[in-house]
Amino acid sequence: MTFLLALSKIYAQDYNGGSDIFRIGYTNSRTISNSSDVITLGLVSVDLTKKSGLFKQDSQAGVLVKATISGYDINTRLNQSTTIERLYLVDVTKYPNGQVSLPIEGTLFDNFKLSFENNVYTKVELDVFLLKERKDSDFSFVLKNVSKLTQDLPFPTNPFDPIVKTFTSTMSDMLNPANDAENNIKERVPTGKISLNFLPNSPFATKTGIFAIIFGTEPPLTQGYIDIKKQDNYNLSIETEPKRVIMVADKNKPQETSELKNDNLMFYVTAYSSNTLSSKDVSTSLTKASYKYTVSAEEIQNSFAGSDWYAITKTEFQDDLQYALEKFSDKKSVPFIKNNQKNNKLFEINSTKLLITDYINAIEIKKKLGLNTANLNLAIPNEDVLIKQ
Repeated sequence: MTFLLALSKIYAQDYNGGSDIFRIGYTNSRTISNSSDVITLGLVSVDLTKKSGLFKQDSQAGVLVKATISGYDINTRLNQSTTIERLYLVDVTKYPNGQVSLPIEGTLFDNFKLSFENNVYTKVELDVFLLKERKDSDFSFVLKNVSKLTQDLPFPTNPFDPIVKTFTSTMSDMLNPANDAENNIKERVPTGKISLNFLPNSPFATKTGIFAIIFGTEPPLTQGYIDIKKQDNYNLSIETEPKRVIMVADKNKPQETSELKNDNLMFYVTAYSSNTLSSKDVSTSLTKASYKYTVSAEEIQNSFAGSDWYAITKTEFQDDLQYALEKFSDKKSVPFIKNNQKNNKLFEINSTKLLITDYINAIEIKKKLGLNTANLNLAIPNEDVLIKQ
């Protein structure tokens, strides 16, 4: 398997043989650039084993995601970084032993501009920890309130703002490992460090799509368990009925699929070419498009209809969208990008046409994950596309 995320070495060797990061079967992806893009990054699911895994006798489980965003000021060229933490807690007493899918879904970044005023953001690093509670005790009242607060707050437009830094520092102090005893945290299990790079005009920039942290397991491997050290041996896909699961098949036996039994956390990242001053050409790199879309033209149209800004877009944008939908209905492929683009090859495309492609791909990813596509928070186009009020 070719990795399209820039990944750091996984260091959780004490959790069932470590973990690694897998990209899941979505090929209509493109590189993300801080010169033109807005990104959305979400945590989709957490599948863990209630027996010999994280919470053998626990009543609660926790997932802590520390997002460190780095960048620089275009005037001073000074580098800066800010760490913002999201904490998800869930009651697991009702689950029987075995693998369970925890009801944890959260948006880490929602339509975040990779360049804003004087700031340019170059990288996001995600440190993910699984929290194990102390025996016969719940997580503390403080931790529960911090969890609610960090989930409800949107990611700031300018994470380098001094006020934001003060707030994030306070949250970090409350979640500091030094306070684990008071918060009834017995153990923090590091799962992985994910590095997403936003390098303009580079084939090595992070690409859009779906990916998962998958934990290793001790041999012998029974049906549904995979050897994370042999990624090239497997095909991964997603099913959403009757529940959202990752399906796995040996490449030598592609028709024999089974539900992935390894513990895992699944994420997605989308990008929109809407952070430009005008409808100019931008550079991107496309993964060769051989994917069959599951979303329909009607679902795409409905997603736009639910966006407040769609009514004030110019005729040219609406014409391009309708042209795309007509072609999409016929061939189930995006009309503005040719399918013969080679992997990691940069090419120029009009930013508005790329944006319409981005919308379709984002809706497809949500549909693929079984998420609601009717009321998506699609990024607002650049001002050149909107009618001046």
